[in-house]
Amino acid sequence: MLGENGAVLAGRKHRVEVSYACSVPAGLFRAEDAPAWPEAGECSTMLRWVTAAREREVAMATLLTADVRGSVEVVPEGRGYAVRTVVGREKTTLRLTAKLKGRRR
Repeated sequence: MLGENGAVLAGRKHRVEVSYACSVPAGLFRAEDAPAWPEAGECSTMLRWVTAAREREVAMATLLTADVRGSVEVVPEGRGYAVRTVVGREKTTLRLTAKLKGRRR
């Protein structure tokens, strides 16, 4: 199941929720590969999380949770970004600098 900012990947026994967040407008799209030869069979399906336009600076986050709800958001903070996650009742913030060095609090 594909949503605006995430997807649910479900198998026979388990499911994984995939949540996405971005500092600029972005979208989640379904795509297929192009097999190199006809004998390869069916195309593989993949998810593409891409920005709506070309960007010079972007922060993107992906959160995968198994059998529990989760969410992620990217917000500007100072000269960098904060990536905030909620998984079940646990909240975490990861701060990113322009050099992409994370600092957890």
